[in-house]
Amino acid sequence: MLRSLTECRISLAYLVRCGTDNMWKKFRSYGAGQAKLALLKHEEMSGQKPQFVNQETLEALSNEDFFQEYIEIDLGHWCGKDLRRSADELGTKEDYDRYYGWASGFVHGQWGARRDTNFTHCLNPLHRFHRIPLPRHRMLEPTMADAINLVNSILSDVNAAYPGLEDRFPPDMQDDSDTASSSEQK
Repeated sequence: MLRSLTECRISLAYLVRCGTDNMWKKFRSYGAGQAKLALLKHEEMSGQKPQFVNQETLEALSNEDFFQEYIEIDLGHWCGKDLRRSADELGTKEDYDRYYGWASGFVHGQWGARRDTNFTHCLNPLHRFHRIPLPRHRMLEPTMADAINLVNSILSDVNAAYPGLEDRFPPDMQDDSDTASSSEQK
């Protein structure tokens, strides 16, 4: 969730701060191209198709502005830069550094994330403290405060583009699991 919010925050900030009309059109065209690509892959699938999207939705999205035959599929990033470079140019690199890297490890199933949540050290010194599976998955730290910070930044960027959206989430807002765990600790 934090990785997705970070990417949304940086992309929107880029469009609001650096986006010309052509950049906004490129962003929209890129999204239509991604819908077309997903539609083509969906049509080629044999066997069970994914349940989270259907062909009608993909057809509607890929044909929304232009008939899909006229939509280009761009396999790069919509603005021609990677997210880190965009964040660096905008002054949102702090958010990128704060949230994106470690959260990406969980999205991609990298060793650091797997090690953190699923393994511990064997306590037998004769085994040289090798890693063994945990009896159960380690619960991760709460993400609500970080998510609220990112959503509030996104809302600020929306307000910059479309003034009048002044509401924000309170920074001290907690989810039920945070409240439950803190009351259990007391």
